[in-house]
Amino acid sequence: MLVWTRNNLLIILLALSLVRCGRQEVVAPEISVDEFLSGDLAFRRGRTMESDAIAGMGGSRYDYSHVGVIVSHGDSMCVVHVEPMREGNEQVKVVSIEEFFHPESAVKGCVTRCEALSEQQRHIIEREAMALVQRGVEFDHDYRLSDTTAMYCTELVDFLYRKVDILLTEQRHRVPLAQEDVLLPSSIMRDGALNVVWSYDLRPARHN
Repeated sequence: MLVWTRNNLLIILLALSLVRCGRQEVVAPEISVDEFLSGDLAFRRGRTMESDAIAGMGGSRYDYSHVGVIVSHGDSMCVVHVEPMREGNEQVKVVSIEEFFHPESAVKGCVTRCEALSEQQRHIIEREAMALVQRGVEFDHDYRLSDTTAMYCTELVDFLYRKVDILLTEQRHRVPLAQEDVLLPSSIMRDGALNVVWSYDLRPARHN
């Protein structure tokens, strides 16, 4: 979500209070994409200092920094998401689940499911998600939930679920330099009535 942006001072202020763990060589998690349904949410914890800052605001149980929505695309399940980039395309995009959870991008991840979604609602989310891809909606560097002409990652998920009359969370966070209160992945994880259907953590286990 909040990775490298033109408002990078915001991230610096958040990250100063957190300690970043060193990177370690890791292998890709085993993913069985047949377990997933359109409308499932894919959360990941990134490897950057900025990701640590965002994840740290959610507490150890909800320490994710980015989220996207799983959809059926062609003959496979993929993830629709949006993120800022140091270089390249900052539009809403569709990527493979393997790419979304690639070890170079994430140290931890999970897929969650809202059991209340009907098949019709899942189809609507899928259709609306692909419409955002086709429209080329850009990343929202101003972090405004009130303006959906551009979106950040949690805004995209919130927007899609509102299309089927589901409010995942009302919780917002005040962060430095943001023009509006921000919706974080941790709030969706905590309040969204979601069940974890798959997860992994590549970080070494901690011992007391």
